[in-house]
Amino acid sequence: MIILVQSSTVDIYPQLRTIQQQTWAKDSPIPVYYFQADTENSVSENIIKVKSGKNHIFMFMTAVKAFEQALQFKWRYLIKTDNSTYINVPVLKKIIESKPDNSLFLGKEVDFIPNKLPFMWGECFVLSRDLVEYLVNEVSKDPVPKYGFDDIHISSYLSHIKCDKSLPIKDYSKDNVVDTITPVYRCHNESKDLNVTLNNIQEIHNKVLGLRG
Repeated sequence: MIILVQSSTVDIYPQLRTIQQQTWAKDSPIPVYYFQADTENSVSENIIKVKSGKNHIFMFMTAVKAFEQALQFKWRYLIKTDNSTYINVPVLKKIIESKPDNSLFLGKEVDFIPNKLPFMWGECFVLSRDLVEYLVNEVSKDPVPKYGFDDIHISSYLSHIKCDKSLPIKDYSKDNVVDTITPVYRCHNESKDLNVTLNNIQEIHNKVLGLRG
């Protein structure tokens, strides 16, 4: 398995990366890589840089290019998540280990964007290696680049796959509840104050550690 976290160098996103590295990613039993748009392709330590625009409209192409670079590593499942998300990695790992090796598109389906078909939420979804290879290949053949959110376009490219929509994702910014069985928590608050997101990630981590004893 490999975890790819969509990141950035603007605003306080580097601080979000740092707080994740100090909390859930610190002792993760799965390798964690952060990917971001840059002027060239490179992989160093835990950072994957891809040649892409930094504006949000390039999110999809940035993600696919990062997936392509990740194929140089050995793994069966790719877990994609965001800087504003908390992952209870041992719980998520156990869930994935019970799933099939191939044709796995695991996540939570949402439909909160007007005029868009339901899609797998970008807070966290899991792709088996064969689907990542398929996605990278199909995007490379498409003569018209797709712009916009990665989760919407990835769901579109994989619309022929029977998705597993059973991944539990809780919105901590709304209910502030933490337990021992939820693998993914959304920490980004509706006011879009990233400092609140930073605090949410730390709060969840402290509560998870308390529950683990």
